[in-house]
Amino acid sequence: MINIIYYIKENDLPVFRSNEFEAFKVIHDKEYQKNYKLLKEIEFETIVQYVSEDNKNIKNKNVKVLLECNLDLLPIVTINEKIVCKKRILSLEELSELLDIGFSIQEDNL
Repeated sequence: MINIIYYIKENDLPVFRSNEFEAFKVIHDKEYQKNYKLLKEIEFETIVQYVSEDNKNIKNKNVKVLLECNLDLLPIVTINEKIVCKKRILSLEELSELLDIGFSIQEDNL
């Protein structure tokens, strides 16, 4: 089982508009996760944890301690409770490597 949690400020528009977050939204889909399990025989779950100023909703002790000192460390990503990224989310390459799948993002050239 792979557990991926993104700790993000609720109003962090640059993160929400990024290609990396678009890829995360794809794997966040329950139907995608079901198909992935059938194909790879590995279960994974994704969680987006919105962080408020009081941090009371954070269960991961290491993340909670970090954020008590500095909310500027957000976004933070954990995989199976271990902090793997601070001040950013997983890149497309990192997601691809973690899940052994390829990602491509089509961008509009406006």
